[in-house]
Amino acid sequence: MIWVAILIGILLLFSFPKQMGILIGVVAVGCGATYLYSEAEKSKKIKQIEAVIVTVSFNTKYCSEEFPIFVNIKNRSNKIVEKVSWGINAYRKGYSSNVADNNYFREYSSDKILNTGQHFGVCYKVPPLSGTLNPKDLNWLAVNKSIDFKQRQAQ
Repeated sequence: MIWVAILIGILLLFSFPKQMGILIGVVAVGCGATYLYSEAEKSKKIKQIEAVIVTVSFNTKYCSEEFPIFVNIKNRSNKIVEKVSWGINAYRKGYSSNVADNNYFREYSSDKILNTGQHFGVCYKVPPLSGTLNPKDLNWLAVNKSIDFKQRQAQ
């Protein structure tokens, strides 16, 4: 069936070359403008997500011995954050392999509403680690961050 549309398009192009050229040009400009707008919006969204910073550390100053993993969430975006989700990886100093147990995948999240410039801290248990490693000697990293921003209210 697509071949019929192509055949009709070719016939129209030869029958009305000037009009079809203008139509093709207008369609190409419209597609290009749509693509550029889409890319600009995607870039804007990525910048907003990157402006929400999630840091993970082993910290018994702010957290208890039972829950020593301190997660700090900072909203440096210009939007209100409604929910943040992330995973936690742990690395031995100088190594690139995650030592947090690969069979233990847990998504952490916080639904603490954060306005621009606000931050929030929360403490967690140490996830299972492969081997006998001391959690305070590891580098901790938040991974797979996902942000839900407050949608604008209809007026």
